[in-house]
Amino acid sequence: MINAKIMKVDGKEVGGLTFEQVMDAIVEGGSELSVEFALAGSASTASATEETTEVENEAFKIGTPISITVQQPDKADIVLEAKVGDNLRKTLLANKDIELYRGLKKKLGNCGGSGQCGFCAVELVDETEGKVWGERSEYEDNKIKGGEERKGQRLACLNNIVGPAVVKTL
Repeated sequence: MINAKIMKVDGKEVGGLTFEQVMDAIVEGGSELSVEFALAGSASTASATEETTEVENEAFKIGTPISITVQQPDKADIVLEAKVGDNLRKTLLANKDIELYRGLKKKLGNCGGSGQCGFCAVELVDETEGKVWGERSEYEDNKIKGGEERKGQRLACLNNIVGPAVVKTL
C-alpha cells in the first residue's frame, strides 16, 4: 500500500488544508485535473500517473488491467475487466447488469459521485488482507456509520481501483 498525501491540485498548494478543503479544490477543478502527491516518509512528490501499488512483490501500475468480481444479492457474480486507477463507481455503473443503487436510492438523494450521499457504499473483500485497498479514509468513516459490521465498506465514488478485488453491492 502506498501512503501518499495530496499536495497540489491544479498547481494550487493543498498540503496543509483539511480533507474537506482538498475535496472542494478537486471538485472545483476542471474535467482534466492535475494532482500531485507526497509519498509518506519522502520529501519527493509523484504525479498520479506515476503511482504504483505493491502487493506481495507484484506492482499494479496505473493502467494495469485487472479483474474485479462483483457480487450482488440474488444475482450471479459478474467479473469485470478494469484498469488500475479507474474510478470504482464509474466502472460499476458502466455495466448495465450491475445495480449499484437500488430502490429509492436510485431516484432520491443520489449525489452523482461526489461522496456526499453514501448510497454507493459497497463492501470490498480485499483478498490480500488490506494490502491493496488499505484503510478507508476518515471522511468515509464519517459517511459510513455502523461499527465493526461495516468496517469493510467503502464509498465507490471515492475509491479508484488499485488492484484485484471482490466487490459486494449492498
